[in-house]
This record gives sequence, C-alpha cells and structure tokens, in this order.
Amino acid sequence: MGIWIWRLGITAVLLTTTFYYGRGRHLVPSSRLSATSFTAGIAILLLALATPFHQLASQYFSLRVAQHLLLIAWIPALLMAANPLPQILAGLPDEWRGWLEEKRPFVAKIRPFTNRGVAWLLFISTFWLWYDPLIHQATLLHPLLRWVEIPMLLGAALLYWWHITQAYPYWHPPIPPLARAAYTIIGAAPIKIVGLILLINPQTVFLYPQTFRFSGLDINDYNVGSMLIWVLGGIVFSTTTILLMRDWLKTEEDKPSLPISTWSSDEALAAPGLRRKS
Repeated sequence: MGIWIWRLGITAVLLTTTFYYGRGRHLVPSSRLSATSFTAGIAILLLALATPFHQLASQYFSLRVAQHLLLIAWIPALLMAANPLPQILAGLPDEWRGWLEEKRPFVAKIRPFTNRGVAWLLFISTFWLWYDPLIHQATLLHPLLRWVEIPMLLGAALLYWWHITQAYPYWHPPIPPLARAAYTIIGAAPIKIVGLILLINPQTVFLYPQTFRFSGLDINDYNVGSMLIWVLGGIVFSTTTILLMRDWLKTEEDKPSLPISTWSSDEALAAPGLRRKS
C-alpha cells in the first residue's frame, strides 16, 4: 500500500507554477494553444512524478522507460512550445519579474554554458549516464538517488528543447529553420542507440524487483521497455522535425515571386562565368 502515495510537495509546486502562469496571462496574453500546451505539460509532469506511477517506475523497467520518455521529450516539448516564462514572470511579485534579463550579471556568466552545442552534449551525456548499468541499478537500491536522476534528465531536456522552440529568454541568436530541424532530429540519436543496444543484447542488463510476461509470447517487462525506447523514443523529435519543415516550406511558398525581368534576361540565363559579348 506504500506505493499508493500522492506526493503533495510536488503537487503544490506544480499547482503554484500553474497559478502564477494563469495570473500572468492577464498581463501578458498568450494564445489558447500555448495555454493548452502548458497545461498538458504540467498535467503529464504531475502524472510522472506525483502519482503512484513514480513508485511503480521503480518496480518495472518498462514503466521507468515510459517515465524517462515523458521527462526528456513529451513534457519539455509541451512546456517549451508554450513559451510560458513571460507569463510566469509576469505573475510573480514585482521584484522577481526581471531576473532573467540579459543585463543581470549572473546571466552574462551562465549564458556561454547554455548555447546549443552545450545543450545537445548535456542532453546526450545525461541520458546515457542514467542508463549506465551500475548507476541505473544504484537508483533501484537507493531511492533517494532518483531525485538526482529526475531533475538532471528534465533540466537537460528543458535546455535542449528551449533551443528547439526558441522560447524566452532570448539569450542566443535564433537557429536558421533548416538547421533547427536538423538540431531537433539529432536529439533522438542517444535514445535510439540505447534502445538498440538493449534490444540486441541477449542478457538482461537491469534487474528490477517486478516483471511480467505475455502469455504465449517470449516477451517480458524488460523486452517491452527496450522496445519502447527503440520504437517510441524518437517520435516527439521526428514529429517536431516534420512540423518545423512544414513551417519552413510554407514560409518559402509564401515568399513573393521574383519579377520576370529579374531572371529572364540573357545575362541571368547565361551559364555561370559567361558573359554576353558585345
């Protein structure tokens, strides 16, 4: 029965954040789509951390994988797509509202460590770290270690998706559209690699207290977890890439056509390096 504990501390933090977001929307309006994305992200985060799902993720490998995929893809993608910080800061007391502005001294110190190269490397390193066999097994033996694991995974993912969505604060130049699509899809690489290694490895790498097996099939909890990483690990990244490519193509399509006089002259149609002789 100890599994069925609702974590009130995390619930209070998330509900307080939601309250300030709603309060700030009256001062800094946001679209209904953004508000829906933020609410969905908070709701899934609440499910992943505050409900019995969190404890069950320490009992079953497939549920731990599902929790990880929520923390590194679904939750940060929804939260960052909503660009919620302007609303949250507007809802805070006055003395807290400008603490992310570039003129702040601490911002100048940490900004070099938040560029997109560092964000991608940190994202990969953090995910791989917690799938190291010794470290991963230690989280099952020492439950408090999970409260180091979870903030690291979520924090690295939020930083990575911050660059993808180009949300506030705007500390870095925007990524060109095609480069942003490429930057998004390479985020699936560390996840897919882990899934592939687990699938082709004939031995069970992680030993969990509980397991299940499908009747008549040689598939158990560990196999399901490995397939989840391999099959579904990159779905949010690939979907986001497709949406970014679609927006880029629409932008290119909406560009005004060049006047005929610009491209139909003899000079414009001549092969490069050739000029018409007079």
